[in-house]
Amino acid sequence: MTILTTAPLSTSRLELEVVSVAHAGEAAVTFDSLDLHAFTGGVPSTRAELVERYTRFEGGRSPDGTQLWLNWMLRDRMSGELVGTVQATVEGWGGCAARADLAWVVGVRHQQNGYAQESARAVAEWLRVQASRRCRRMSTPSTRPRPPSPALSA
Repeated sequence: MTILTTAPLSTSRLELEVVSVAHAGEAAVTFDSLDLHAFTGGVPSTRAELVERYTRFEGGRSPDGTQLWLNWMLRDRMSGELVGTVQATVEGWGGCAARADLAWVVGVRHQQNGYAQESARAVAEWLRVQASRRCRRMSTPSTRPRPPSPALSA
C-alpha cells in the first residue's frame, strides 16, 4: 500500500509548509488569542504544548494507525508571516473510498482575508489528485475503462 505523506503546497498568496516542531514558537504567537478559542473552547497553547503536538503530527498517523494526519502551516508569501494552519484527517487510504476531513485555524489578526478557504481548496485539490493517482495504480488492464468502439462514437 502506498502511504500518503504531506508535501509542501502553494497558492497565489500562501505557502503551505509541512508542520514541524520548528513552527511551535511562531505558531504560539500567531494563535495566542483568547478570542480565537471563544468558539472551540480552551486557551492558547504554549510553545512547549505545540512542540508536543507537532511532534505527534510529524508522524503522519493517528496513534492507532487508522488515520493519516496531514498538517500544514500557512505562510503569507508577501509578508512572510505565519497566518494559520490547515489539516486533513484521512481515513480509508488503503482503497479508493478514502475520506478526508479538513479543518483550519487562522490567527485573529489574519482572519477575513480568505486564507482558510484558499488553503482548504489547495489541500482538497491535492488530495483529489493523490487519490486519483492511487486508484489509477490499483486498476489493472482488465478493469480499466475501454475507449468507445468506432461504431458507437460516430
